[in-house]
Amino acid sequence: MKLQLMPNHLRPMALRVAKHEAGHFIVGRVHGFWCGDCSATIVHANGAYHGGADIKLACSLTSLEDVRGYLERRIQVLYAGAVAESLTSLGKVDNQIAIDRLKSAAKDDYSKARELIQLVRSIQHPECKSEPEWQAQLNEIDSKMWNAAAVCVEAEHELIQGVAERLTDELMGAGLGATATLRAEEVNSMPAIVDRFGADPKP
Repeated sequence: MKLQLMPNHLRPMALRVAKHEAGHFIVGRVHGFWCGDCSATIVHANGAYHGGADIKLACSLTSLEDVRGYLERRIQVLYAGAVAESLTSLGKVDNQIAIDRLKSAAKDDYSKARELIQLVRSIQHPECKSEPEWQAQLNEIDSKMWNAAAVCVEAEHELIQGVAERLTDELMGAGLGATATLRAEEVNSMPAIVDRFGADPKP
């Protein structure tokens, strides 16, 4: 099947997709994960897409507290994609747009985050005895992780935008239905990335 070229008027949509994956990548680096390739495929001009950023744990977990810390960081990385999609031209998060994206285009991220939040709650509150208390604890953790992701995305918005622009160029060149990949080596060699994080950690 012949691939369709990506029309120029779809670049803003491609940039939004790219910001999602770049958000995962940059927030992953902030939280000490090893981050591999970013890839995305825009399958339809209506904005339907799928993508991924390879995120790996870069250290050993030796205690329950380590596990909880890992879970909290990983939740923030999952939320960072939808949050990054909502970034305005001034580098601010539009919370309502971010929530809408999380519950529509980023359903997989949302379901994974909810499962991890359950684990954090069970570690933090092992003696919970009632359903209302349990739900309140989940809501508190969820809000804390979401807000932390938003703070991180805003703080790193310039890096996210830079990586997203690079991936957008790849998407436009690949066309509709083709997978565009931004190699980890390319991202991690960008001067702004090196200045911020230093040498690329390996898994």
